[in-house]
Amino acid sequence: MKCVINIKDTHIIDGDKESAENSVQGNFTFGKESYTIRYKESGEGYEGCFVTLTVQGQKVTMHRKGTLTTEMIIEKGKHHTCAYATPVGIMDLGVYANEVKSDVTENGGELKFSYSLSAGGQHLSENQLMITIKEVDKK
Repeated sequence: MKCVINIKDTHIIDGDKESAENSVQGNFTFGKESYTIRYKESGEGYEGCFVTLTVQGQKVTMHRKGTLTTEMIIEKGKHHTCAYATPVGIMDLGVYANEVKSDVTENGGELKFSYSLSAGGQHLSENQLMITIKEVDKK
């Protein structure tokens, strides 16, 4: 279904907290064992990027394609490594999920997840995303 996706993104880097909120239109597909959210990013530095989030239980797979390309696996209590491609090169990132909480049904709902990022054994940031999915009003 076509939907409105509200995203609240919070990052803590070296003790400095930054938050941003964004609302985009996208697509939502709800299946028996997983669901998928697709949208075009509009934040600074993410122009031309498309994101697909696939959620299956306590596991979120974030696929980003465009000027920045990555596939991050955010799975509660597990550590994963991903390649993060930027215009200046590829960086390997460690991803550890602290929380994955989904209150999403076939009608939409809320997905919240938090994770830590590291590179080369160094902690980079703490991150939290809260995503709300609502069906586009049919008029």
